[in-house]
Order: sequence, then C-alpha cells, then structure tokens
Amino acid sequence: FTNDPTTVIRCLVHTGRREIYADQLCWQAGMTNPDIADALKDYGIQKPGTGPTVWADCAEPKSIAELRGEGLWVTPSAKGKDSIVVGLDILRRYKIHITRRSLGILDNFRRYSWSKDREGNMTNKPEDRNNHGIDAVRYVALAKLAQRREARGIRRRN
Repeated sequence: FTNDPTTVIRCLVHTGRREIYADQLCWQAGMTNPDIADALKDYGIQKPGTGPTVWADCAEPKSIAELRGEGLWVTPSAKGKDSIVVGLDILRRYKIHITRRSLGILDNFRRYSWSKDREGNMTNKPEDRNNHGIDAVRYVALAKLAQRREARGIRRRN
C-alpha cells in the first residue's frame, strides 16, 4: 500500500506464436481497495463474465473479497512451492512485448535480478524487489499457460 504500487496490466497471450503482450494501465502506490475498484471499473472490468479476469495476489484475500463485493471479476493468483521460479520459467519461453507507456513494467524487466550467495554467485532465488509488473505478468502465465502445460502432461510444481 505505502511503498508497493498497485499494478494493473492488460495481458494478451498468443500461444501459437508464443508471445505475450503487456500494457500497463495503472502503477500507483497508496491506492485503497475502493480506489482500485474504481480504476478497474474504468478499464471495463465489471461483473463476472463481462470483462477480463483480474488475477490478484492471493496473499491479499481481504482485498480480493472487497473487490468482489464491488462486483469485480477478481481471482486469486496461483502460488505455492516454487511458483515464482515456475512462473518465470514459463515467461522465458515466450517473447514478451511491452508497450512504450508501460514504464513501470519496463523498469522491472530491466532491473529484475537474482539473489547472490555470500561468495557473490547467483542463486536460483529471485530478489524480492523490482518485481510488481513481472509478478502481474507471471500471474497470467501461471493461470493461463501452466494449464496448457498440464494438459500436455507436464505437472505444475506448485
């Protein structure tokens, strides 16, 4: 709320061409749930089935419930063991196109980094910063693209 921005990104996935298109609609800290609900409604996300699905951080069940109470189509993100690494692995398989106006997402993709151990070697764990836009795109990847992997017999690890 205070430091982390509310991030609303419209994502389109072209699975045949293995491309993801991301367009930042909102990137703002300090938004209350009523503010977020108003913004989502401005983007045409209304009642279930009338607009795109919104995947929200599942660590915020109270916020999800409040947004649903406003009549919004909000679904908790899929998280679990290794979900960050699994989601990033899915994203690496797609070419990601980011619109010019999506400054927050562009900055995240430029500055995203992996943790280092005491000797300065990269670990298999991403740092928990510069990730809000990437997380939003990753939620789509886990929701939409991991299902396709499961349908082909590839199990999700989370």
